[in-house]
Amino acid sequence: MHNKLDQIFRLLDCTADEMEEMVMRHYFDWCSGKCYTPATNKAIDCHALNLELNTQDLQSLMADRALFNYFLNQYLESMLDFLEDAVCMRPLPTTTEARLMYKNSINNVHRFYNTDLMTTARNKKINEHVKN
Repeated sequence: MHNKLDQIFRLLDCTADEMEEMVMRHYFDWCSGKCYTPATNKAIDCHALNLELNTQDLQSLMADRALFNYFLNQYLESMLDFLEDAVCMRPLPTTTEARLMYKNSINNVHRFYNTDLMTTARNKKINEHVKN
């Protein structure tokens, strides 16, 4: 796996630290996308959904180790799909092309949803997450 990560770093022209930041940003975005509730006390536009971010729900999801591991497994699968596609190209994609391909591969992660893990994470109090 280490060799494959090195290949991904080279294709994207990024460091391990930059990749870690990217993964965490995607995890935040993924969790955020699962934490919207109907807005209250706001005029409803009949042409758009009126939703607001539930920050307490977001904190519960972000802090849950099992949910993060689930996300990370899905994310790694998407990374490997990206690598498989990229290394088959001749010539290899430019950094710009590789980053666009990577973005498209990673966007697939947003489709995944594990009801059991989400429910468990939402039912825990934040201090329970910190202890585990």
